[in-house]
Amino acid sequence: KTPLQALVGLNDEAFFEAARGLAQRVLSESGEDVKARLTYAFRLCTSRAPKPAELERLTNYYRQQLGDFKADAKAAERVIQPQLKPSETASAAELAAWTMVANVLLNLDETVTKE
Repeated sequence: KTPLQALVGLNDEAFFEAARGLAQRVLSESGEDVKARLTYAFRLCTSRAPKPAELERLTNYYRQQLGDFKADAKAAERVIQPQLKPSETASAAELAAWTMVANVLLNLDETVTKE
């Protein structure tokens, strides 16, 4: 996968819609722990468990995104609307952060090429 293909994938509406679906699935099918959720999402995309360094990077990315979306509620709404709705278990900021993580996972070369 070339850098241009990765850029297109990260910004493609179809990929982003899939990321929303993956985020919703992760939140509904996995535990409450962030690392357990990340491991579950990573396994769904790559068919393997993440390495410790990968899990650490994803955890940091999730926390950064969550902080950004907590600080900018309108941005969170733009990411999740109209498909996802906040609930008692997940705020708009959490849904948006998980959507961004899912978008990254779905655009990994390992996910796209399946060699």
